[in-house]
Amino acid sequence: MTEWGFSIDLQAELAKLTQRQYLNDVHFLIQLVRHGLMFSPQNIDIQGTRKDLYFSHDGAPIGDEEWRLLQMLLMRDQGAHAEAVQDALTRMEENYGIALLSLFLNHPRVTLTSGNRSLSGGNGAARASRSDRSIQGYEVSLERNRPAVIRNERHELSYFCVGVKVSLLYNGEPLNGRITLDKQMFLSEFQAPEGEGAVGIPAEDDLCFITFFKQGVRIGTRHFFSPDGKLFHGYFNTHSAVYEPNFKASIEVGERLMNERAGTLLTSLPGYFDQFSARQRMRIKKILFGLDERWWTSHFNRLPLFETAWENRMLTLDDLTALADQFEAIPYSSGKDRSLPPGIPVLQPEEIAFLEEDLELNLTLCLTRGEPEPAPPPRRFEIYPASKLDPVRRGFLDALNRQDLFTRYHFTENRSGVQADAEGKRAVYLELSHPMVNEALDRFHAQPQAAAMLGYRLAALARDTNA
Repeated sequence: MTEWGFSIDLQAELAKLTQRQYLNDVHFLIQLVRHGLMFSPQNIDIQGTRKDLYFSHDGAPIGDEEWRLLQMLLMRDQGAHAEAVQDALTRMEENYGIALLSLFLNHPRVTLTSGNRSLSGGNGAARASRSDRSIQGYEVSLERNRPAVIRNERHELSYFCVGVKVSLLYNGEPLNGRITLDKQMFLSEFQAPEGEGAVGIPAEDDLCFITFFKQGVRIGTRHFFSPDGKLFHGYFNTHSAVYEPNFKASIEVGERLMNERAGTLLTSLPGYFDQFSARQRMRIKKILFGLDERWWTSHFNRLPLFETAWENRMLTLDDLTALADQFEAIPYSSGKDRSLPPGIPVLQPEEIAFLEEDLELNLTLCLTRGEPEPAPPPRRFEIYPASKLDPVRRGFLDALNRQDLFTRYHFTENRSGVQADAEGKRAVYLELSHPMVNEALDRFHAQPQAAAMLGYRLAALARDTNA
């Protein structure tokens, strides 16, 4: 039986690796699960108390090469060359991870058994032995370096290992389940040779995100603005069992597949558009406005997205381009007007900007207007005096009113809503204490150029509150 301890240099190097791989007091268990999955088990069992931990799986045993590297690092002779030790540590990190190795550095008593071989030690020392009994997979028993908080371990395991396909038990309780994608208006799941996933069009949020998994264990989440204007949420779970120090290959494959599937999902929208509610259609229109002309002319030109001045029907982009061919520009109204001919669209500022700037279409405002339709009895809104607003809120209000000539924004003390005045203009009332108003103020403070977009969102909020 041979025994040896870590050198100071090796201890320092392992401490760096441990920190780099986030093997904290709880997360080292996630790395053990990740490592165990490389051996294709059917069952993983974890039993934990405040002082002790037991981990086992029933897959293949640890291979000869990984076992040799563990022994070399944990039981090396005094005469071993530093270069050979460093090479062994690098190969361990790149090919297998340091989940097992770090246990012997960070805990006072550790026993690792696989097949008929065992390593026992702790606090930087280890010894090897063999047994007549041979086990499947491997088992780890250890005395913790400090008392554990069991609920923290259970929570972290269930969060990170939610998609693990094998049986995963913690103190007899199943922890894994099914990866889900919440708050999506439109969702599509997919299977590919590289893995599985889902992509959806979010009911809220203006950022894309992808959550990455490897064999059901969460790697991380990326939030981003898509360069081509797509907006989607998704997850990707790679089937690959090969160890990756930084998961680069899995993430690259996932990003490629998610981008392709998001494009397919968006182009399928027209076939389901009539199944969405009015609010969902408005949300979809906002998302589609972020796409360039290529998407619109190929896929969305027949979607009924634009209101008419007085008819009970919606117009498509094809309808608008036909008007442009007829009148050399698209005639439009800024509000409901029964004096206009049939088929004249009512366009809001964000629609005008999209048609003129993104699709480069010519528009002309219809100046002749008839009598406005009778408005419903107005609701009473307690307008907050502009003179009492602080400089930040007053500047925000002024910016909103400069952006839209057909809308007047007001802050109120009681509630939000939208009303039309006698000239057909919109009066948008915004409750000063509403969370979305405060969020918009913060965004405007950081990005004053976003005033037009924020005004559009706040008007939608007031309209939805008014409905």
